[in-house]
Amino acid sequence: MTIKEFYENIGGSYQEAIGRMINDTLIYRLLNKFADTQNIDNILIAYKNQNKKELFELTHALKGVSSNLCITNVSKVVSVICDACRNQDDDKIDNLDNEIKELEINFKKVIDLIKQISL
Repeated sequence: MTIKEFYENIGGSYQEAIGRMINDTLIYRLLNKFADTQNIDNILIAYKNQNKKELFELTHALKGVSSNLCITNVSKVVSVICDACRNQDDDKIDNLDNEIKELEINFKKVIDLIKQISL
């Protein structure tokens, strides 16, 4: 799979990514670094333990990285989680099960697709 096909499969913008990162080699390198992170596992643990401060910090970091890499299917859902934490909206934070599940599914899809990329 090419980098462009990867972005098509996740509903991201290859044009935006190439505009930010200049070439496919750099995108490939950064996507692989993204795939090596443990962010999703730590987010799931923080949510399960109701550690709202850590959940905010982790989702804020993932939001930035996924946005910069134009991984919109992750950045959109993680933004919802991050914003609930930033606003300290306890009712919303306690009811993020659907968003957490969607994030987990989208993140795993992205990781699986990154592994299929070849330059």
